[in-house]
Amino acid sequence: MVKKTKKGKKGKNEIKGPEPVTTLNILQDRTKMLCPRMGDVYSKNNNVEDILQDVAESYLHKVIDNQSNSINLGGLKLTKFPTLINVGTELDCLIDINLSKNNLFNGDEVFEALSHLPFVTKLNLSENFLNGTLSRFAGLMEMLEVLNLDVNNLTALCPAVQNWTNLRIFTISDNSLIDLPIEASSWNRLTVLNMKNNKVMDIGSLPQYWPLLERLYLGSNLVNSVPYEIGKCKNLSVLDFSCNSIQTLPLSLGQCHALKALYLGSNKIEHLPPEIFACLTNLRELHLYKNKITSIPPEIGNLQGISSLLMLFAI
Repeated sequence: MVKKTKKGKKGKNEIKGPEPVTTLNILQDRTKMLCPRMGDVYSKNNNVEDILQDVAESYLHKVIDNQSNSINLGGLKLTKFPTLINVGTELDCLIDINLSKNNLFNGDEVFEALSHLPFVTKLNLSENFLNGTLSRFAGLMEMLEVLNLDVNNLTALCPAVQNWTNLRIFTISDNSLIDLPIEASSWNRLTVLNMKNNKVMDIGSLPQYWPLLERLYLGSNLVNSVPYEIGKCKNLSVLDFSCNSIQTLPLSLGQCHALKALYLGSNKIEHLPPEIFACLTNLRELHLYKNKITSIPPEIGNLQGISSLLMLFAI
């Protein structure tokens, strides 16, 4: 009768085989099979980026074929603007480009590429990773009329923005701007400026150079005074200085006769000059909540067109 041998431990002197090695070919095979292995993540991401870059380039080829004037490259995780070889002036038809929600971070690279498209008037670069001072190449886009740089990490604008003489709408909210350069005085066609949620302390006398300005958004910054020159903006209909550190209001504000919405909530205002509100007869919305106001001038009560009045004061 044959005895069954017990399964015991392997001998101490047993020769072990070679350690398994993951070769490049194995990694590529796993990627092809979409194996959920940690070692494949980087390769997969690279492959996805390459694929999306190819998609962006195919969109550009369609623009050339159809001579389209707009292109939407938003949300493609692009790290650079796709470039095509030997296209010459075939992309000159583009006037509207959407590059929002990507991973663009090298401003010089992005704007240098875009500067070769001479007729672009509308550009959306919101929700990217542009940082530091805006690239000097941005100044080469002299035809820009509408520019969206919201949700980046820009800290300053370059002097070359003086070339944006056609700019009408500029929004750069949710960045880290401290101020605007004096070169912004050349934006004499500006109608909308949105700088909400930055670190702006002062915009100086710049409003006097923006006679066509209709809407100015400077809420959630570090502004401690409304510029006296605001009175030069005769077309101003919306003015937002909410969530700042403003203590006083200039009498020149009363010269903004077209003003319909005035947002001054969450500041440190103590006094409301009656002369201002006697002149703002077109006012429809007035927010004065969370200030240090101790009395309300009767002129505010005489504003018959008011439809929204928030006056929850911290008296």
